[in-house]
Amino acid sequence: MAVSLTAGMRNALNSLTDLQSNIQSTNNRLATGKKVNSALDNALSFFQADSLSSRARNITSIQDNIGLGIQVIKQTDKALNSMKASLEQAEGALRGALNSTGTNAKAVSTFAFRNANTGAADATALLTEAAAGTSINRLQAGDTVTVNLVRVNAAGTATVVGTGTTLTTTATTTVQNLLDNVNTNTSLNVAGQSARVSAYLNDSGNIVVENNVNGADPATGETFALQFVVNTAGGGTQTQNNTTDVFAFAGNIGSVPTSSGTGTQTVTMVGSSTQQTTRAAAASSFRELLTQVRNTALDAGYNGTNLLQGDFLRTAFNETGSTSVTTQGRRIDATSLGFALDNPTNQSGDAARNFQSDREINAAMAKITAAKATVNGVSASFSNNATILQNRQNFNNETIKTLNEGADLLTLADINEEGAALTSLQTRQQLSITALSLANQSDQAILRLF
Repeated sequence: MAVSLTAGMRNALNSLTDLQSNIQSTNNRLATGKKVNSALDNALSFFQADSLSSRARNITSIQDNIGLGIQVIKQTDKALNSMKASLEQAEGALRGALNSTGTNAKAVSTFAFRNANTGAADATALLTEAAAGTSINRLQAGDTVTVNLVRVNAAGTATVVGTGTTLTTTATTTVQNLLDNVNTNTSLNVAGQSARVSAYLNDSGNIVVENNVNGADPATGETFALQFVVNTAGGGTQTQNNTTDVFAFAGNIGSVPTSSGTGTQTVTMVGSSTQQTTRAAAASSFRELLTQVRNTALDAGYNGTNLLQGDFLRTAFNETGSTSVTTQGRRIDATSLGFALDNPTNQSGDAARNFQSDREINAAMAKITAAKATVNGVSASFSNNATILQNRQNFNNETIKTLNEGADLLTLADINEEGAALTSLQTRQQLSITALSLANQSDQAILRLF
């Protein structure tokens, strides 16, 4: 049987029910800290806040990929620094070797060719004397010079194995003409092989012609040597007295210069049969450098990406991938750094150098200087991309913070306000209970009539 309530009791009861619902909502906001917990609370604010929070979560996941990209570049930079350290170590060894005395037989001009204005070595200077008889240490116009590579047997007999081109000097012949005459001669220096004979102008301005073939032939025991044939047109330019020769001879020459015929002198210098220890050690260090450059590049990978093997790294900056940066790798090895690869068949390549000649050491040092510049350039390029990634990572962190703040503004509750509202609701609840009690007392008063 249904029981009917009086109007007063029903109003009081409804008021209590509404208050209890409000108290529960306020308690929920205080417990969660949010005034909008679902679409039922405020559909517009809820979905706007959810959109902002969702984007913040997506960008947070992107941050992990950016951080990974930074680590890849850091690993690459460490590898490049290791390469640079190896290059500097080899450069130091070569400098030490250059200061040591080489064992290669060489001919050095007793006259220094310098620029009249600067005093620096000048390969464009005239090879011949300005006027006949002005210097016994310079060639005269019409003199001829031939440089041959020979084998010398135990009896001292020389057999030519590389015939140089005969250079006939004129009034306009320069030092560079003589250097080119030796260095570009394919009989002396076979194409694709290490230079057997080299000519260069040293820092002091002296012409140096050097025998780069060391040691005896293991099959015949013959030693390699340089042979100079100088034919003096005017006579007296080249003598057998070493102190007044156009060329002074140094290293393991095997014999003193000897004259052969009027106006012609043939000089045979035997090449060194042993290698100078310091220079041999520098050559070994240099070969190890080429190996370590290769090994370091191979081991520079991180998480499957190796920028020093030509891989590329694409790093997205937003959740759609519409903005990104690509770090293009570069294959780094001995060849890309300017060093010639070894060819065991003909003993060519930088690793085949024995560095018994100053020219080989200077050439290797020039290549190391160029290699260091290449490494620095590649490192600078990667560092620039690392800075871009770091800046974007910082920007994304600020974006995430802004998105979360925007979502909070739409959904977070004011704790002070909600606390005050709860106190007010609890007070009203007590008053409603009192009102319900009073309404009940009114009904009880009717019972006294019976």
